[in-house]
Amino acid sequence: MNTLYRLARLPIVALDALLRRYYGVWEFTQDADCIFRVSLGHSPLTVTLSDGTRLHAGDAVCIIHLWNERVVQDEASGSDLRRAISLLRRAERSLRLLATYAATEPRLHDVVAFGGETSVFSMQASGRPLDLLRRFGADYFEVKPPSSLLGRLRLFLDRGYAWTLVWVFNRAALRGKIFWSVGRGYVWISRARLMQYADRLS
Repeated sequence: MNTLYRLARLPIVALDALLRRYYGVWEFTQDADCIFRVSLGHSPLTVTLSDGTRLHAGDAVCIIHLWNERVVQDEASGSDLRRAISLLRRAERSLRLLATYAATEPRLHDVVAFGGETSVFSMQASGRPLDLLRRFGADYFEVKPPSSLLGRLRLFLDRGYAWTLVWVFNRAALRGKIFWSVGRGYVWISRARLMQYADRLS
């Protein structure tokens, strides 16, 4: 990691820490393989998930955040294939840990779905990310681009911040992606589907 890159990371890492505190993000486990943190929120839209769960606007949801400092560990883990396999394994274990935690955590008692907003890929781009989401039992709902100037500005800023975090913590994930080609959407996994992971924890 060169000096310029290290210096560029510092303000972004500091801002990320401040935003986590502002949004009430917490760590639900200290398992070394976990790459998720969580916070509470409300669904901004009404959708039907692939298992039939109806998620209404305003329903309680658990927002899943990548534990960026742990994701970056995989950037130095060798080849792209080895890194991808490691991240997939850790993502699955993280879901198992979250399922076990959610089963007894009072703050998550009323949560209907787990997931959140993403601005790093689009349904029009590649099928691989969506295939991986389906493998984990999750659904992706792309949101139409806003028509207002203020809405477009917000989308640009959200997308820019998301890309900046990826650049800081996991630059390899941006290979082959074009900034303007990604959309904005929501990834959700129903409570029922997440709970299926609790039985697989070992």
